[in-house]
Amino acid sequence: MQTETITTKGQGRGKTQDLTPAPEGAQADIKAAMDNHPDVPHVKVEDGKGRRLGRTFGVKLWPTLIFLKDGKEIARVVRPEGSSDIEDALLKIH
Repeated sequence: MQTETITTKGQGRGKTQDLTPAPEGAQADIKAAMDNHPDVPHVKVEDGKGRRLGRTFGVKLWPTLIFLKDGKEIARVVRPEGSSDIEDALLKIH
């Protein structure tokens, strides 16, 4: 069984934005939740104009975390409000 989470990174107005443009604290929440699950790979993917992966997964807002298990989407968290949102999704892939 392979599990992983993907975080997308967006672009806006012709320039690359931070991984977590809204809310600003999301990066810390992502790190806190992922630190509790060192066995789950966390792949950061840049999304934006001319990049197909975000559209393939239907990503419209950033950050979006997509949790995969055996290549299938099990959970999704869009603009997490805290590490508990991410933790709940991580528990679904374990």
